[in-house]
Amino acid sequence: MLPFDFVLTDFDRPPNRLISTPLLQWKICSSAPLRLQPSPPTPLWEVMAGEKFNLLAWSQRDSCGLIAQAVEELYQVMKLLPPKDEVVLLGHSRGGLIARRFLQDRPIGWERVKRVILLGSPNRGSQIAALAKVLSDAWFLDLLERFFPKSSSLFLSRAFAHVRAYLKIVAIAELAPDSPFMTEMVQGEKREYESRIPYINLIGTCTTFIRFYRIVQREPWQIAPILSLLDGLETLVPRAFLPLEVRQGRGDGQVNLESACLPWVQSNHLFAVNHAQLLTDGRIQRQILQALREI
Repeated sequence: MLPFDFVLTDFDRPPNRLISTPLLQWKICSSAPLRLQPSPPTPLWEVMAGEKFNLLAWSQRDSCGLIAQAVEELYQVMKLLPPKDEVVLLGHSRGGLIARRFLQDRPIGWERVKRVILLGSPNRGSQIAALAKVLSDAWFLDLLERFFPKSSSLFLSRAFAHVRAYLKIVAIAELAPDSPFMTEMVQGEKREYESRIPYINLIGTCTTFIRFYRIVQREPWQIAPILSLLDGLETLVPRAFLPLEVRQGRGDGQVNLESACLPWVQSNHLFAVNHAQLLTDGRIQRQILQALREI
């Protein structure tokens, strides 16, 4: 429910008066969106286009549906390509699981895939998804719904309805570590390894998504940090109750390090970026380009 800018910010530079995002009657501001910085990052697709690589993506019919459906769509997309074209599968987050499942199923044409590049993929499932599975039918949510009825136009009521619906999405349940899908994925890893297709696995380890500052003085501009999300949760909630995904150094805010790493893949690379920044970080973009040039 937040603009995407809020998770693509520059944490090394505190916001100045001109590009700060004012909140709560100008008493609080947030870290500045990258697109407002003097040198905004170039999107990955523009970087690849500049290097004359062809990039093909598709809009899934149901982005909240089962991965099996997306794998079938990928197969249909592959059939549209010229038969002699070589293919690299590049998957961010859940997209990496779609690519991997495609290669485990080995449909006609799978041998055209020459490399797989994963960006923050939950290869062993998500503790957040497991938590969502538990919460989806929790009794206290039924109680809270009395205070935030669906019929209400209040922001909190609409937000609660969105969260409740999100917890019940089948795509979320599928990502739980003990789900039938994730069990099958782990069992199919040997089949992937035997294909001898090179994998590059790029993983984030930063859980900072947005930082809030208190405006101490406007002229001259002075601010003081208050809290950052999601890593700020570690100061509010006992670590034992926090999924690994939101512990600093243990995940990228959405995918935890243990899940993202594939022990049978030689190239597991760690970067101190969050889940969204995997798509904009210059170091990661250069590594992707290098992998494409080597083919």
